[in-house]
Amino acid sequence: KYNGFVDERKLLTTIRAWLIDEGFEFQEPTYKNKTSPDGLDIEIKIFGEKKVNSYLKFWIKLDMWIREIKEVPIVKDGVQQMAKEGKVWIETSGYLEMDWQDRFGGNKFLQALQDFYHKVILMKTIETKWWDTLYYKIYKLNSVIRNALGFETA
Repeated sequence: KYNGFVDERKLLTTIRAWLIDEGFEFQEPTYKNKTSPDGLDIEIKIFGEKKVNSYLKFWIKLDMWIREIKEVPIVKDGVQQMAKEGKVWIETSGYLEMDWQDRFGGNKFLQALQDFYHKVILMKTIETKWWDTLYYKIYKLNSVIRNALGFETA
């Protein structure tokens, strides 16, 4: 959550550039603008997917709402300018999609084999490598968003 000056175009450009740099393909299924008496409201949903290997995909989901966007005058470097002010709420999450090519789909034997493969063979790799990697990618995305909004990070 953030209340203050926001450049929604810069924020979106930064998020899109980060997704591309990290090798994610993304789509924006929701992009809504609505004018209200309090200002402009924007709702955006972004889904990013990255094929890690022939069995695993990383998914990142981003829900963003920018409410009550208004243009306000500010003085920057001794010059009066117009800037946008609003309330920003962003939620990021992610998940692993295993067997995205549906190799184990179909009958009960293949599904039981997949359960064994996940719970016995891949369990440590899933927990220590893939989940951690996805977690840190989302953490990095959150840092990029904070920097785009002007937060100071240590």
